[in-house]
Amino acid sequence: MYLADETVTKSFDDIITQLERAANDLADLVRYVNNFVNWWSVMQTGLWSVQKSLPLIKLDGSNPLPQMVVLER
Repeated sequence: MYLADETVTKSFDDIITQLERAANDLADLVRYVNNFVNWWSVMQTGLWSVQKSLPLIKLDGSNPLPQMVVLER
């Protein structure tokens, strides 16, 4: 990232360099946000699956689901 002190420009090339750095920073931010959104989507799907299965899991051994299905989830 760039600092506020570096925004003082002396030439057209400095302006272009700063704009390119800002564009790169923005692209990095978009990648981080996309990664987080993808991670959160996977987590929501996993949590939904667990929540859907919870009523079927019984601790007294009378489980209606095959044990392998429970262990896989």
